[in-house]
Amino acid sequence: MSFGSTAYESYLRIHAEMGKSNIPNWEDIPHIRRVAWEAAAQAVAKAVLESTQIPDLFEHDDEDLQDT
Repeated sequence: MSFGSTAYESYLRIHAEMGKSNIPNWEDIPHIRRVAWEAAAQAVAKAVLESTQIPDLFEHDDEDLQDT
């Protein structure tokens, strides 16, 4: 399952919870829309990963190596 189809499944679930059931399944939407969902999901994943990056613990300034 791709990121796009996973995101789309969440979209369907949200709409179902709102009482809307006329949304097509993943396989029923046109290819170009599946590509758009995939691109959007990847962009969100990239933004989340970039915002939660842990600093490299092995990077340091030379000043950190000096005795205080």
